[in-house]
Amino acid sequence: MPDVILHKMRDLRRHSDHLRRTLIEDYRPFFKDETFFRLPTRPPESPDDIGVTLTCTALMSFCLGEKADDFFGTNGNRDALRDALDAQLKKLLDHNWITASLSQNNAFTAALVVRSAAMLARANLTDANCLTDIKRTVDDVEVRRDPVTKAEQSGEPIDDTSRKLKDKSVLDICKTLLTTAPEGFAVQKYPPTPTIAYWVVDGASMASGLELDQDNAKDVAEWASLTFAKRISLVASNHQSMMDPVSLAMSACLCRVLRRIARVQPAVHSILARALPTESELRAGVKMFFDHQNSAGVWGKYFPLFHYPDAGANHCWHFEVVEAILNEFPEMLTDESILDCLRRSLDWLNENRIEYLHGGEVYAGWNSGSDVRALESGEPESWPTGVAHMCLARLSARLSEQIHVRVLEKYKDQVQIHWKKQEDVWDDFLDCDVSPELGTVRNVFQSEIIEKAEHDIDSLGWSLPGDDPKRDPKRLKPSFELSERRSALLFGPPGTSKTTIAEIVAKRLGWPLLELSPSDFLRAGLDGIYNQVNEVFDDLLDLYGVVVLFDEMDALVQRRDHDEEGSDAEMSVEQKFLTTSMLPKILRLRKQARVIFFMATNHRKEFDSAIIRAGRLDMLILMGPPRYDEKIKRIDKWCKGEPDDKIEEARKRIEEWVTNTPQAPNQDHLGLFTYGEMKEFIATLKRETEEPILIDALEKLGATKLNEFISRWEQDKITLQRGSGERVRFEKEDKDASKLQ
Repeated sequence: MPDVILHKMRDLRRHSDHLRRTLIEDYRPFFKDETFFRLPTRPPESPDDIGVTLTCTALMSFCLGEKADDFFGTNGNRDALRDALDAQLKKLLDHNWITASLSQNNAFTAALVVRSAAMLARANLTDANCLTDIKRTVDDVEVRRDPVTKAEQSGEPIDDTSRKLKDKSVLDICKTLLTTAPEGFAVQKYPPTPTIAYWVVDGASMASGLELDQDNAKDVAEWASLTFAKRISLVASNHQSMMDPVSLAMSACLCRVLRRIARVQPAVHSILARALPTESELRAGVKMFFDHQNSAGVWGKYFPLFHYPDAGANHCWHFEVVEAILNEFPEMLTDESILDCLRRSLDWLNENRIEYLHGGEVYAGWNSGSDVRALESGEPESWPTGVAHMCLARLSARLSEQIHVRVLEKYKDQVQIHWKKQEDVWDDFLDCDVSPELGTVRNVFQSEIIEKAEHDIDSLGWSLPGDDPKRDPKRLKPSFELSERRSALLFGPPGTSKTTIAEIVAKRLGWPLLELSPSDFLRAGLDGIYNQVNEVFDDLLDLYGVVVLFDEMDALVQRRDHDEEGSDAEMSVEQKFLTTSMLPKILRLRKQARVIFFMATNHRKEFDSAIIRAGRLDMLILMGPPRYDEKIKRIDKWCKGEPDDKIEEARKRIEEWVTNTPQAPNQDHLGLFTYGEMKEFIATLKRETEEPILIDALEKLGATKLNEFISRWEQDKITLQRGSGERVRFEKEDKDASKLQ
């Protein structure tokens, strides 16, 4: 049965991706003299005319949209990008914070600076110390703007503790707002609002090195909980004159971010957990917000956050609320009714996008409706354009995360989840030779796959406070990409640890392992195999940070150059079409670079040559039986429960007795036993000698009979037995076929 939710999530993501593709083009015209401005007809009068909140919104939209490098033209140079963004932040902290004649250092502007700086730092886009090293340089004095000349004039000293910010870093400013809460979340003479509080606390959640103290946590949590309770009560009772679904949603987001902080800050965990509403209550509040969406796909205006002295009421815009909800409640994207609401919101964005020609430039984006004259003249504003792009980027990312989770759930019976990284993954592995040039299997996969993936993860991932870097995998964005080798063909006789290699890589990285077999492509029978192939690869392309093993796939990617005649010819044509259809899908999976995948087969030559070509598979690696010395070194693996001293005696006896002469190369013969065959060989020794301890079985058998026993097994008991096709293929073809490409 089709997964309706999965289909809707993918469709919504496509719509979102389509709308957000214009981020850079939308912002270019709004950037002049190294600063951002709001309206096409009101460019900055000088390089010192800096739009602080406009810049914050722009930087956050570039961060979430992963377009900062494109906008600032740093061409992938991370140091240059850091310098550019650090310069933007320094400029913000060196400028007056009097947005539209608000009070100096007002909570609205301060909250946006804190959130944008913390967001850039979390994304590793700025210097690691920018939150502590860049300080506010502006004096703590009130500033007034002349209504005629617009000149800024300094006045009396600031006496409000929450607005005394000179010489404070971004981290210090965040702490100041929190320690003066809830009054620190208020602007002008308006009461504190959950919207400003959310921006501050979300910034705190992203700022490394900032921890709430217990008294502060208690004050913020109790105020947030009380605010949420009032808002949900008024909305639930349909109190038309007092209800505010927007404030309800933002208070739910505030409570949820405090819950996130509680999980990673043990010192305040119990305080926050006791004070805050339950998860069910918070989700119910968010659901009520969506229930009040109008038919156009947006929400009515309720109570303002405050009034600008120069510009009138400032409301929390619809898409500021939706962005916060997507950040805090991504699991609600599995609710079909909410997906429908979001679809209507995207339709509104699509239908209300405007273009305006001014000064030879085309300005495009959205208008919030707060400036009636600008709306009537058809001018887009930079900040709602940025907010819309923030929301779209957040929606696409959160949908990708939830689709990833849903796909893993879809294949849950074939998925191994590894929550922690394991450093000792190779301890139980019995190594085997690949080639003189490449060394052993362990060497190849450790150096070419694991270490290079770890480098990418360290560069692009992030950790939460409290994470153990040795055990906890770094968090990855859905856009994460591997830059080095990420695919391999594992070939060789049955029982040679092909699945084990995939497990080792997954465990070392702390990634899930998804195992696929031909049955996953044949669920709908032969008639439906092409649709099933499309479905499986659509699912795989929605995964990231996963190891995928295609096991026993020979039948689906067979060579197309077999010279077949007669009754099998028609099937051969179908098979050729199937193999051909797989080629671009495997190519795309590798090109997308978000998963590591292996294809396992016993017979390399049965694979179509195009499948194993460079560009689809990065390595062709022979998986042979464990080497003789590896087997002897780890003989304990087949002597469970035996005393250590007895195992050591058995090891020495085998090394002493097993010959390796031209007439009886039994060390070489033992080197051909697979792991499972070695296990059965030792069990047979014990059974035939009626001795449960290996050393006792060896002593009873004696050196001569032990060598005879090995020779008999090598002749007719093992997969690579003497004279077999498997042995010939292994020694004449496979041993020279391993390569990196």
